Amino acid sequence: MRLYCHVDDHEPGVGDRGEHHLIQLWAAPEAPPVHPELTEADLTRRRSYKDDFDQSVAAWRQ
Repeated sequence: MRLYCHVDDHEPGVGDRGEHHLIQLWAAPEAPPVHPELTEADLTRRRSYKDDFDQSVAAWRQ
């Protein structure tokens, strides 16, 4: 994907109407995930956090 910007100075550019390159993006190469797998301890901590902070409006108002 390419993003272009319009410029006042119409020197020969990359685009059809004299636009200049602003940025170019390419698909990333295949690579293994950066983040480690979640362990059972991680999932337990997430569940306890959710139980502690996931309250109904009625419980919150009390």
